Amino acid sequence: MDIRLTVQGEVHNVAQESLTLRRWLVHNPPVISSAEVSFPRSTRVGAQPGLSLEEINVIAQTAFSFASLVVAIASWRRQRKGQPPVTIECQGVTVRLLEGTPEETEEAIRSLNALRPEPAEPSDDGSAGDDGAEGADAAC
Repeated sequence: MDIRLTVQGEVHNVAQESLTLRRWLVHNPPVISSAEVSFPRSTRVGAQPGLSLEEINVIAQTAFSFASLVVAIASWRRQRKGQPPVTIECQGVTVRLLEGTPEETEEAIRSLNALRPEPAEPSDDGSAGDDGAEGADAAC
């Protein structure tokens, strides 16, 4: 699963902040144990002079935890008040962490976890007297 992180802000600090975020993620065991973190590109933003956009790619394995990534980024943001926000994009879902508050963090985790497929429902084999309770217990 490809996840794109972007840091957008003034040219003089966005490259440095992106580098510190990448280092923070690479040294975060729950993130790096199930994902690869890389820098694909850096670009100027539109016609606005002085603004830059830095991207960080996170290529996650199947057991990847969005919560670990979001908590790591939120923790990084809380230590850098007033610095550029971080945008997380994955499969059409976009969330922004402006300050890394607990409320922002919880909302980001909820939004990204919505990308996970729902667990399969136990199949009904049509046997007589089956009210589905046995299948529900088996799934727990």
